[in-house]
Amino acid sequence: ISAPFMRRFGEVWGNSSQWPHRQFVLMASISFTCLLRGAGTVSIDRDGIAWVYEDGSIAQGADFIPELDNSSNKGVRGVMLCVPVRKNRQHSPAWIPVMNTSVLRLLARHLVFLSTKLPYSLPLFIAPPSRRAGFDPRRRITVNTFRDLTRKALRQCCGMSRREASEFGTHSFRIGAVELLRARGVPSELRKQLGGWMSRTAALGYLQLSPSAQLDVLQSL
Repeated sequence: ISAPFMRRFGEVWGNSSQWPHRQFVLMASISFTCLLRGAGTVSIDRDGIAWVYEDGSIAQGADFIPELDNSSNKGVRGVMLCVPVRKNRQHSPAWIPVMNTSVLRLLARHLVFLSTKLPYSLPLFIAPPSRRAGFDPRRRITVNTFRDLTRKALRQCCGMSRREASEFGTHSFRIGAVELLRARGVPSELRKQLGGWMSRTAALGYLQLSPSAQLDVLQSL
C-alpha cells in the first residue's frame, strides 16, 4: 500500500455516507502512518487515546475531543494510541505516536460520531452489523474484516481487479509505510524503532521493492 493509494481511499471513501467506509479510512490511515499491522489497529480501545499539546501536557480518555479543523490544530501536537499487543512476543502495551494532521482530524471526527451515537462503546473501531450477530457496539472489528475492506477499497477506490487486490493484506500498510520511510532516507535503526521490531533482521523482512524499483536498481549497476 503506497501513499497515493491512501490519498485515493480518503478522496473516495473519506466523506462517504457509509459509516464502515469512513471508519476504514481512519483505520487504514493509522495503519499506514504508524507502521501498524491490522491486528494492532483493530485492538485499540477508546480509552487508549491521549492527546498531547504543544507544551507537553496530556489530555487522556475518550471523553476529551479537541476541536480540529483544516486551518489549525488548536495547539494539539499529536495523539498517542495505546496498542495492547503490537507484535508477536510483545505482550506489554505500547504507546504509538501520531502526528499526521489529516489522521488527527479523522480521529477527532470519528470520536465525535462515537460519543454522539454510541457513547457506551468500548472499541475504537466497531464491527459492522452481521446477519447472525446483528449490531453490537461492544464488538471490535476483526482483522479479517479489515483485510476484506482493504481489498474492497483497492478495487473501488484505486481501480484494481479482484485478482490484483487479493495480493494485499493488513500487513501491506506496514510494508508500504516502511518503504516510504526508506525512500525518504530514514536510517534502518530508526525504522526498526518506529516499527517496533525486535531485531534488525525482522525489520529488513518488510523491505519489499516493487518490480519497477528492482528494475531501476539493476539498470543503475
